[in-house]
Amino acid sequence: MITHVVLLKLKPRTTEEQASAALKRIEDLRNVIPEISDVTLGANLNTSQAYCGYTHGFVMHFENESALKVYAENPTHQEAGAGLVAISESIIDFDLQS
Repeated sequence: MITHVVLLKLKPRTTEEQASAALKRIEDLRNVIPEISDVTLGANLNTSQAYCGYTHGFVMHFENESALKVYAENPTHQEAGAGLVAISESIIDFDLQS
């Protein structure tokens, strides 16, 4: 099992509506890329300074590294990812194997 974690630090002028729309495009990838086993996304509930400004994010699960590679190379994913880059000051992309 691969856990794919993405944290977003939004640009100061990014609205909540823009963030929600970008995350909705990520959520919709599950309907396009069957290799995605599960996706959870939303706003960070942590209000302490420890979160370093990362206000939104998502977690996806994949059966294996091959499934993650299919996802990464999918043009629809790349388009949705470009949408995240457009609204984000910084993005953390982290993959774990369990």
